[in-house]
Amino acid sequence: MSSFDSVAPSLQIWLGSTALEGAVWILVVLMLHKALGSWLSPRWRYLLWCLVALRMALPMLPSSAVGLSGMALAEAMPTAPQAQPAAAKPFVDVSRDRTAGEEIAADAGDEASSSAAVTGRAASDLSSMLAAETRVLPEAPAPSLPWWTMALLGVWAAGALVSLLRLLHFERQFRRRLAQDIGALDDSKAQQLLKECLASWKLSRAPQLLECSLLTSPALCGWRKPMLLLPRERWQELSTEQLRHVLMHELAHQRHHDVLMNWVLALVRVVHWYHPLLPLACRRLRESQELWRDEQALQRSPEVAPRAYAATLLKLAIPQDRRPQPASAVGLLHPSSAIQRRIHMILQQRPPSRLTTALGVSLLLTLGAVGLTKATAQSSAQQPGEDSVPFLSDLPLLSDQFEHRWQKVEVVRASPEPAWFAELGKRLNKTVSMDLEDVSMVHFADMLRAELGINVILGRDALDSSSRITVLADQVSARDVLDLVCSHANHDFGYMLHRNVLVIDSIERVQSANDMRFYDLRDLLSSGPRKEDPDYLMDELQDHIQNLVTPRAWDQENVSMRNLNGRLVVRASNQTHRELKSFLEFLLNRGREPQYAATPAAEALALALQRPLDVQFDGQTLGEAVDILRLATDLPIYVDEEWEEDGELYLQLKQVPVIQILAWLSDYSDVPLVKEDSFLRFTHEPPLTLRAFTVGDLIGSGSSADFDLDNLMDLVHETIGDRAWDVEGAWLSTWNDLLLLRQSEGILREVENLLIAAKSLR
Repeated sequence: MSSFDSVAPSLQIWLGSTALEGAVWILVVLMLHKALGSWLSPRWRYLLWCLVALRMALPMLPSSAVGLSGMALAEAMPTAPQAQPAAAKPFVDVSRDRTAGEEIAADAGDEASSSAAVTGRAASDLSSMLAAETRVLPEAPAPSLPWWTMALLGVWAAGALVSLLRLLHFERQFRRRLAQDIGALDDSKAQQLLKECLASWKLSRAPQLLECSLLTSPALCGWRKPMLLLPRERWQELSTEQLRHVLMHELAHQRHHDVLMNWVLALVRVVHWYHPLLPLACRRLRESQELWRDEQALQRSPEVAPRAYAATLLKLAIPQDRRPQPASAVGLLHPSSAIQRRIHMILQQRPPSRLTTALGVSLLLTLGAVGLTKATAQSSAQQPGEDSVPFLSDLPLLSDQFEHRWQKVEVVRASPEPAWFAELGKRLNKTVSMDLEDVSMVHFADMLRAELGINVILGRDALDSSSRITVLADQVSARDVLDLVCSHANHDFGYMLHRNVLVIDSIERVQSANDMRFYDLRDLLSSGPRKEDPDYLMDELQDHIQNLVTPRAWDQENVSMRNLNGRLVVRASNQTHRELKSFLEFLLNRGREPQYAATPAAEALALALQRPLDVQFDGQTLGEAVDILRLATDLPIYVDEEWEEDGELYLQLKQVPVIQILAWLSDYSDVPLVKEDSFLRFTHEPPLTLRAFTVGDLIGSGSSADFDLDNLMDLVHETIGDRAWDVEGAWLSTWNDLLLLRQSEGILREVENLLIAAKSLR
């Protein structure tokens, strides 16, 4: 992914919001000028326009409760679905409307309610699973923008480049012509007058006083090395007092760094070259700037009469200079309309009063707080009602589940990692789309070679395997595709990185290639209510690792795990080390995982499952029913081969979401429906997921804690039923104040509801 692709979405949003909000604030300031008239002094007029320029220039804005920035654009643009944290699945948001199955259960009798509730629960489990389980590596790219958006950004970039080149070319020409035209002004009276004006302004750095014929009115040029330019011959027509007026005005520009402000305005116009109102705003800002400098020059010279100062402007305004001014110069005069307004303001000038100062300060603070801050994100939590379930975040189960900084386990390798290892790992993190429909392992290896550009070797067992692969992986990492293929039913394989090659072979051979690593677990052992007994926790932890992290790996030769002063020394395969590190950080972060973004495929799948559909099944098998749905919806839905001929389905539904139809098919055929990355599968071997629930407030302390934990595990075991624990790989245990379960999504949801009910009774 190119750097422009990663920056383009943010750039698009910033340009759109800045253009829209900038236009709004330009119109607001114009209306304030019109409404307040002479009550708004030149100072506050200029500062209000500076707020507009600052809003157009800032790439980022701070948040505040009164900020309005971003609200208009957010309302105008469609809201994209947001991914839930992958590890928050036990605590997913269930404040949704009732599903169709749950509404049936609410209106029917006891016997009918039981059957419909099962279907409703299956659909809600699948819905929450689809919303929360988006497996994307942090390096997965953002979805590509539409072509027309990229075209518009290209037009904007071309226009900004042309504007910048024009600005630099004009400045270069001005500097070149100025260098050929300027000459030193040797008039001793003018030099003495400049020193007096510098003393009035208390400026320590004197500008170089020069004369030139390039400009027809006085101007201050340069910021770091200022030059005060007087028009050749014309300045000699000025009296001493009139020359003082000119010098006081130009030194006011120097005192307030107006040349630098001009450069800022010029660059803002380069970036927002397309904005129709920005030239007007810049023109009004420059005009207000001149008005304020006139006012300051008069205030610094109380002996000067306003009429005399206005007469100086009129004398220099004939003839007037209509040529564009460079950004590096601040001139005294502008077009005649501005001169008329300046003379009117000078003659009607009022001394500053407390009322006008209070008015200006209040306007500046109000518009600054509203226009230069963005709106704070507000969560629109649904209020618990008759047909909704309260947010789980309102319950004590979620006392510390969010606003958590991700913690990592420090790992030290016994032998240095070779350079090729990181490169291969980077290749495996590449996002790919692979449609594997009944392909062999040899064909799959060929596709990996072509997609990733790496060497792939099939071991003897994988090469001789007759297993066929059916996997649809859309916009997921190549590593996830490998995990899917290797862990697929009847595909008892693994993979490893060995000698600069990706090797796919049997689990036994993959796990025989081991290396040693040291895991620093002192932070893990020192957290939680049982930190006073680290040896007991380490023994308990090793038991969990052997049962939850690739259990078969620990039966292999040359695989070991030892405790060394709070550090776990493990010799195992690369795949086992990867799963072990994930498990340890899972415990260290109390069951949480980093938040991942939803892939385009996952978002499209979630939307398609909400589409209403009319279906009628009259004696079809599960495989035939799924074929009908696949053709009608174009969704990636599959059935394990051994269940395709299962049962006869009789079902007629009108305008029911696809997700509900799938739930009914799963209920009638008694075949669970699970989601595997970007597709759905009916299988009797659903994947089991490891989850952690905080139960510290359900147990006591000391010896009573063990008793309460045992009672809690017995309660969970008996409530769910023995059948759920007979599944291979199912697990129920505790760690510190965490209840650890590895179960299907439906069972995890039942345990979650059980714990919520238990905590609500305390």
